[in-house]
Amino acid sequence: MGGAVQASPAPCSATPEAGGMAVDVSQRVDVFVKVYPTSTMRTYLAQAVLERLAYYIEAGEARVLALVTAGSYLNGPAPEQRARGVECVRLYQKDYNLAAKQFAEDHAASPTYVVLDDDHLPLGRDWLSAGVQALEEHPDHVLLSSWSINGEVPLREPVGSVFHVGGSQGAPYFARRGMLGTLPAGQLESYDEVFTNHARTVGATGFLRYVRHNHLGYGYSQVVPGHWGA
Repeated sequence: MGGAVQASPAPCSATPEAGGMAVDVSQRVDVFVKVYPTSTMRTYLAQAVLERLAYYIEAGEARVLALVTAGSYLNGPAPEQRARGVECVRLYQKDYNLAAKQFAEDHAASPTYVVLDDDHLPLGRDWLSAGVQALEEHPDHVLLSSWSINGEVPLREPVGSVFHVGGSQGAPYFARRGMLGTLPAGQLESYDEVFTNHARTVGATGFLRYVRHNHLGYGYSQVVPGHWGA
């Protein structure tokens, strides 16, 4: 790990622990970030994402929780991000991907919550509010995913703020608190399909045409090298 970014934030706790800034979370959207970079490059990408999310805290829109695990190059947000209110939770379960999604489902306080990976960079000042509003406007949907600008998901419907695909979808996603329940286990490489099939037993799922993100890790998957989807 000699090439790891030289930042040593304080270790995360096993439960949500606020950073240095007092944050009123009563009117904020809970945003859970799966933080697990395993290379120097991915560490820088993760820090960029956490830095962007800190702006939503300062705007009074979000409560941001970084979910970290063993083996990560980054053991938590940078000190300045902690000072701006980014919280940190340690999840050392064997199946971190499932544990992180389940933690978000079980611990979200806001009616709509968000889960994203540490290489998903939200685009636009209204990314968070627009995604929440879209889910509220589509009560038959249990989950809506931000649409990557990288071209992995083709646009299949010519009109409407929400479009649908036949295959799987995953993070970044906006979900209704408490609706997904206990998530099923599955292989990491194909978990988006398992997750999507489970969500569709509860309600509809779709992609947000106007809520976009930059998939910074496109082509640099830590799960399936060279595959876009992780």
